Amino acid sequence: VITILIEEGTEGVVGTTATGSFSSVSSITEADLPQNAPLTPGIITVTGPTAGTQHTATGSEILLEGTASDATVSVWVNGYKLQLYKPGKTTWNYIAKTEFGNMKRGTNVYRIVARNEKNEILDSFDYTVTFNPR
Repeated sequence: VITILIEEGTEGVVGTTATGSFSSVSSITEADLPQNAPLTPGIITVTGPTAGTQHTATGSEILLEGTASDATVSVWVNGYKLQLYKPGKTTWNYIAKTEFGNMKRGTNVYRIVARNEKNEILDSFDYTVTFNPR
């Protein structure tokens, strides 16, 4: 059973107790969602920093940007649900940064997954970034 509360306040916080402490909601991970074969292959793409399937970076931060279909309800990158992505939006972005721990020296593969309202996979795509700092 999943209970969803739609209220104003801090994300992931259910409320306060009499002592003022907060109770956190447990997060759903991508591993908990359907792992079906893509229903609409080819609808998710990467448009930047280099369009296609790979990029070579010399700086410690890049902005991955791309497109998805208007049937997309959520976009996930390496198991992380993009928090600012709005359902039906046809563009998405993700910050990869050494400081965040999601980009390291050498080869980095970003698995990008678009999901529908039933959390089924619409499409998945691998984008490789080779980070060679100067």
